[in-house]
Amino acid sequence: MGESVQEVKTYEEYLQLINGDKTGVVGECLHGSDWLLALPHRDTDWFATWCGSCKAISPVFAELSRDNDNLVFFKVDVDEVPEAAEAAGIRALPTFQFYQQGKKVDELVGAHAAKLKGLVAQVPVNPRQE
Repeated sequence: MGESVQEVKTYEEYLQLINGDKTGVVGECLHGSDWLLALPHRDTDWFATWCGSCKAISPVFAELSRDNDNLVFFKVDVDEVPEAAEAAGIRALPTFQFYQQGKKVDELVGAHAAKLKGLVAQVPVNPRQE
């Protein structure tokens, strides 16, 4: 299993991802208010490159992307795409959001590796849709 973290570069891409029909997505952001998403429940991890807690949890996010090939993991640099952070209501870093069919179904605020792993483990196992 290879790491499958993809970077989102525009607000339009963000909207397509949270409203899309893929099986799994988890996203992680790089600056300002960054995020991570997972499909059919989509995970969104908001963090910043200057955020120490975000840097600490980043290897866990990468590990989850490798170990959960039923999900697609994304990262978004919200210093580059601030509209996404505003639309997602990000108020603290890191924040992990889970979406299903365009609606937020769960959220984790803080660099809590065990809690993040537990939330990802709750995402139903479905084959990845191409």
